[in-house]
Amino acid sequence: MLLDAFMATLTFTSTILEVLIYLFYGCSRLAGMAIDGPPVRPCSDLQELKLG
Repeated sequence: MLLDAFMATLTFTSTILEVLIYLFYGCSRLAGMAIDGPPVRPCSDLQELKLG
Protein backbone atom coordinates (compact mmCIF):
# COMPACT_ATOMS: atom_id res chain seq x y z
CA MET A 1 0.00 0.00 0.00
CA LEU A 2 2.77 2.41 0.92
CA LEU A 3 4.73 1.43 -2.19
CA ASP A 4 1.71 2.15 -4.41
CA ALA A 5 1.36 5.63 -2.91
CA PHE A 6 5.09 6.24 -3.37
CA MET A 7 4.97 5.10 -7.01
CA ALA A 8 1.91 7.27 -7.70
CA THR A 9 3.66 10.29 -6.21
CA LEU A 10 6.83 9.55 -8.16
CA THR A 11 4.89 9.18 -11.42
CA PHE A 12 2.98 12.40 -10.79
CA THR A 13 6.19 14.29 -9.99
CA SER A 14 8.00 12.98 -13.05
CA THR A 15 5.03 13.90 -15.25
CA ILE A 16 4.99 17.45 -13.89
CA LEU A 17 8.75 17.77 -14.44
CA GLU A 18 8.42 16.40 -17.96
CA VAL A 19 5.72 18.94 -18.83
CA LEU A 20 7.76 21.80 -17.37
CA ILE A 21 10.87 20.78 -19.31
CA TYR A 22 8.83 20.44 -22.52
CA LEU A 23 7.26 23.87 -22.05
CA PHE A 24 10.63 25.46 -21.24
CA TYR A 25 12.12 23.91 -24.38
CA GLY A 26 9.23 25.16 -26.50
CA CYS A 27 9.48 28.67 -25.07
CA SER A 28 13.22 28.77 -25.67
CA ARG A 29 12.69 27.65 -29.28
CA LEU A 30 10.07 30.37 -29.80
CA ALA A 31 12.35 32.98 -28.25
CA GLY A 32 15.19 31.85 -30.49
CA MET A 33 13.00 32.11 -33.58
CA ALA A 34 11.80 35.55 -32.48
CA ILE A 35 15.42 36.71 -32.23
CA ASP A 36 17.03 34.87 -35.16
CA GLY A 37 14.03 34.29 -37.42
CA PRO A 38 12.72 30.91 -38.51
CA PRO A 39 15.26 28.19 -39.27
CA VAL A 40 16.55 28.26 -42.85
CA ARG A 41 18.12 25.34 -44.69
CA PRO A 42 21.73 25.96 -45.71
CA CYS A 43 22.41 26.65 -49.39
CA SER A 44 24.55 23.51 -49.63
CA ASP A 45 21.48 21.36 -48.93
CA LEU A 46 19.58 23.06 -51.74
CA GLN A 47 22.45 22.55 -54.19
CA GLU A 48 22.60 18.84 -53.32
CA LEU A 49 18.88 18.54 -54.05
CA LYS A 50 19.32 20.17 -57.49
CA LEU A 51 22.33 18.00 -58.36
CA GLY A 52 20.85 14.80 -56.92
